[in-house]
Amino acid sequence: MEKNSFKSSNLNSMEYDNGTLRLTFNAGGMYEYYNVPQTVVNELKQAQSAGSYFHQFIREKYGFKRLA
Repeated sequence: MEKNSFKSSNLNSMEYDNGTLRLTFNAGGMYEYYNVPQTVVNELKQAQSAGSYFHQFIREKYGFKRLA
């Protein structure tokens, strides 16, 4: 499992394993996004603004479930 933290006003941390991206938000929510390619995860990690990247390329593009 790959884990990373963010310096972001929106995202706190991420975990990635076999296409499942788990994001923890600074506001306290945790979500799993499914069938996310490794390339998208790599771009998220390298984005100047992780929150903006999330909203543009992940938020409404992949199926998800709220965990907490």
